[in-house]
Amino acid sequence: MNGVNNVELLTTIMQYFIGVLLALLPALIWGYVFYKKSAADRKTAFLSFFAGLFSVAPILLYQEIWSHKLKIGSLSLQHINIFRHIEKLTQNPSWENFLFFVAVSVLVALGIYLFAAIATFIIGILSGETKLRVFERTLARSLEEPLLFISLGVFVGLLAYFFNLSLERAIWYYLMVGAMEEFSKHLVVRFMDDGKYRGVDDVILYSIMVALGFAFLENIIYFIDRIWLSACSFQEIQAKECLLNPKTGQYIHQVGILLFPFVFRSLFSTLAHVCFSGVFGYFYGLAYFATQELKQAQEKSRGYFLVRGIAKIFNLKGHALFHQQQIILGVFVAIVLHMIFDVILEWNAVYLIVPYLVAGYLLLGYLLKKKRHQVEAGEITERRTTGITFGRILQNIEILKRFEKRLESRIQAGIQADAERNLPRKATVLEKFEQDSQKRGLKKSLEQALPERVKTLERFETEIKKRTERSKKELEQSDRTKTGDNLL
Repeated sequence: MNGVNNVELLTTIMQYFIGVLLALLPALIWGYVFYKKSAADRKTAFLSFFAGLFSVAPILLYQEIWSHKLKIGSLSLQHINIFRHIEKLTQNPSWENFLFFVAVSVLVALGIYLFAAIATFIIGILSGETKLRVFERTLARSLEEPLLFISLGVFVGLLAYFFNLSLERAIWYYLMVGAMEEFSKHLVVRFMDDGKYRGVDDVILYSIMVALGFAFLENIIYFIDRIWLSACSFQEIQAKECLLNPKTGQYIHQVGILLFPFVFRSLFSTLAHVCFSGVFGYFYGLAYFATQELKQAQEKSRGYFLVRGIAKIFNLKGHALFHQQQIILGVFVAIVLHMIFDVILEWNAVYLIVPYLVAGYLLLGYLLKKKRHQVEAGEITERRTTGITFGRILQNIEILKRFEKRLESRIQAGIQADAERNLPRKATVLEKFEQDSQKRGLKKSLEQALPERVKTLERFETEIKKRTERSKKELEQSDRTKTGDNLL
């Protein structure tokens, strides 16, 4: 019995290990491919992948809340099921259902926004940034981002209400799924942007890294929840695709049987997320790095109905309008691509997946090629050119503070380096100066003492002369005396 349990435990561990490995392998491959094409910062790329893991959490948490009939007091949380309200709106297009749908869209947007803000705030702190800096960056996005998902929700609600679109339920369902997932990834990219994005290439790469983190965790959860832990059907038991676990008395899938569907989903789902987020990254980068010429050309066009409506409500003009137009267009394209992919999977149209993903990859390649032409034409620069908003003002203040600190540190470092470099020369000059000072002091002392010494010498010389004259006189007198004595 212990041997059986050990085999079961080993099988369980191997299932988890294989799941993580198969989910990680395509993430590493695609991450390496796109990282080599860009000169982006390695640390920021890794943090973007790590943040992408957290972008899955609000989607899963939201699903758990309304699917398990949880209540807060007498309030049932099933009322915040946005899929339930979009279904009601398509079946019974009334103003009441429309307002309920918009209200739930607002709650969902704020919930995802708050979770993404908290998650990226924690990641920023763990990466070594100061709390104030991370808080200022988060606050700079606070007035902009929830508006995007709310606007998309209102737009979808208006379509369902006025046109009474009787589309397949799966299309409406996956339209909202795609909107929530792409909005969550978009938020992570925005919150991770602290001014390190140096061009459109950087934005595309970091968006792809977030998507790889999202797909990595999503594939593991899908493998555990949807495939491995899902109940075995009678046909699977008869075909011996499931074995009885004697410990629990339940049938479980064999690992070998699960490999093909999981490999299929892991590879293609990861590539799909890369395409969706890469397309969004292009438009996001265009919103920030487009030159004035491209913005003016875009402003002369009629633009998009949704963006023009938002511009009138919030009085957006000029470059701020171009900024919102590009971001909303990027998110909208990513949502539509995501919805089509999910619908293909739902309908089991496997023969369409490969052509669809090839087309998505070609679209991403076309946008990258278009970006290069725009750089050569001077339509895209490596310096941010977005319009002035409250968030940009806070970000500019943050940049100025960082610049001031760097300037101060460079000045201090320059002073220290100059002192270390010139210290020997200055020491030699100082020593020479001291020697010269000593010499000048000695000379001055000598000059001051010389007159006294000269006078002393003169007095000594006079005294010598007097003594010499006296001695001479005495000698002469002595000689005369001796001469007189001789004469006598």
